[in-house]
Amino acid sequence: MLLTTFVLAGSAMGFTPRAAKSKSSVYGPKRRAIAMANAERYDWAREQREEVLTKAEGAVNQPDDALWRSIHSWEVPRAIGVNRDHGCPNCGQAIYGDRGSNLYAFAASGVKEPWKVQCPNCEELFPKNDFLAFYKSGISEKDGFFHYADADRSLLFNVDHPDPNDPKHKWCVDDGRGWIDEHGHQHQFIATYMYRSAWRVPIYDLAQAYALTGDTRYAHKAFVLLDRLADMYPNLEGKRGQILNFEPGSYWNGIFGPDYWAGGGWASLAMAYDMIYDALPELSDALSFIQAQEKRYEVPNSKASLDDVKKHIEQRLFIDRFSKRGTYSMNGTITEMCEAKVDLVLRDEEAIADFAEVHLPRIVLSRFLNDDGSGNERSVGYDGGAFGNYCSLLVELTDLDPRLAKSCLEKSPKFREVFNFWPDIWCINGYLPNIGDSHGGPGNRTGIPCPSDAYLRLFDLTGEPRYAHIALLAVGGDKEKLPRSIWQPDPEGLIERAHEAYTKAGPWRTPSLVKRDYKLGILRTSHAKSPAALWLFYSPAAGMSSHSHLDALNFGLFANGQSIIVDQGYPLYTGGWPSRWEWTSNTRSHATVVVDGECQQHADGGALLGFAGKDGVQFIAAEARGAYKQVSQYRRT
Repeated sequence: MLLTTFVLAGSAMGFTPRAAKSKSSVYGPKRRAIAMANAERYDWAREQREEVLTKAEGAVNQPDDALWRSIHSWEVPRAIGVNRDHGCPNCGQAIYGDRGSNLYAFAASGVKEPWKVQCPNCEELFPKNDFLAFYKSGISEKDGFFHYADADRSLLFNVDHPDPNDPKHKWCVDDGRGWIDEHGHQHQFIATYMYRSAWRVPIYDLAQAYALTGDTRYAHKAFVLLDRLADMYPNLEGKRGQILNFEPGSYWNGIFGPDYWAGGGWASLAMAYDMIYDALPELSDALSFIQAQEKRYEVPNSKASLDDVKKHIEQRLFIDRFSKRGTYSMNGTITEMCEAKVDLVLRDEEAIADFAEVHLPRIVLSRFLNDDGSGNERSVGYDGGAFGNYCSLLVELTDLDPRLAKSCLEKSPKFREVFNFWPDIWCINGYLPNIGDSHGGPGNRTGIPCPSDAYLRLFDLTGEPRYAHIALLAVGGDKEKLPRSIWQPDPEGLIERAHEAYTKAGPWRTPSLVKRDYKLGILRTSHAKSPAALWLFYSPAAGMSSHSHLDALNFGLFANGQSIIVDQGYPLYTGGWPSRWEWTSNTRSHATVVVDGECQQHADGGALLGFAGKDGVQFIAAEARGAYKQVSQYRRT
């Protein structure tokens, strides 16, 4: 048996896994059998299975060597976009259309030629050199990976202008580290292609296809990919010149992409490994291929036995990454939730048994989560993103072991309140207050930022009709539109029970309320046919998030089925754009008072002065001390 022992530095982690992985713990035989039975019984489950198999089809039919080589070198950088606002080298700013600068303007997948990105306006392809030829020239016979030191730089020229004397001989030529134009602007053609296309490796799709069918062909291919990825995964570290940040010499931290998106992919790799783990003893052909590659190329560890390869994957894909927490540091406690999922895979039943004691306190840290279930970003968009991860975790825990999920809800009132906060602030069944960076945009209708499946699980765990009501309300009351999961035991029975509870209990009407931790009050009318809601946000947090706005005492109004007083919501693009600070995040773009033409200070001095939310006359009064230093009172009633 492999012994997996590692110590995670820092009090943020606070646990030391010791036990070895010995079986599929999250996607074990019972769970796989449930999925297969659902696929035999229900048309919708068969459709879910077929969707997975379609995604995996291309990879399962590829030769092992081709898949092995699809794991690219860490030396070739990645980027989320070609440039910030420098346009297309061919048609300039016309690439952006009416919207203005766009980080994601270039197409990088579905392009007719590989290793190219395309301008959607003029349809020009970039870069102009044959990057694939350059890349192949740099693949080392020692380790099978591309290295710049081995590549033939004579191949770096514009293939449409091969004459070295041609002025365009080097125009839009990218060696993977970006092309610098005559103005000193960096254009990241290949790095964008790498991140948004080349690194979309279907490991999870293959593993899920095995788990849904028991067909070891899928597990075989996933195993080959996981092993090869483990050869190079510890080398993925964005700050080491690998994740380009638009300006020459500027880099993000992260794994494949920026750190704030990285943890989910890492946790998905762990789940993929868990899905195929029970099949590994049957994959003798895959093991033979892996061992043949070890004899031909230099690899980090011995692969003489199946246990060696398991240890190689567990150590280099998962255990080593815990010590590089900065490469997957995300909003709220998403980081901790991803670590919890990886630990569930690595430590099997031990991690399941102590989850509520070890991981639960870490995923409800007060720094990121308030007692009322709200996040501390002071941004509905980004706090909502963290909430979506809480929902995903609850679904995973419930389907794994309902007793574990119920225990977490009972042991942590704060964890339970996470699922109450968002329905509580949903107004007139269609809108969330646009506080801070909000993905809905000005006046857009927004649902609860989570699919109904979490609320169906909550209803099943607690028996509370309100959760059934929320699940159905999110789909317009139509039970046929409720999400079904192929992994879920008795999915149709749960839906019938939820619909019955929803029908018997009648509609739930959320009262006027104050979320004191979030500094948000909402006044609601009780008229079923013509609901209205007025909200007041009385203090963004000081220094907590770049996604909050300078908008103390901002308010909004929803009535007649639409947004009447509209907030800007999300900026045109995140980051330090001039329009963000001069308008979107600035006090002047919000429904609050500007003093002396100045922007507010980012101070957390908000206080509730009074609230009455019963039927009849309702009111709310609050102040934001510190918003303006030159005034003694800054209040709104």
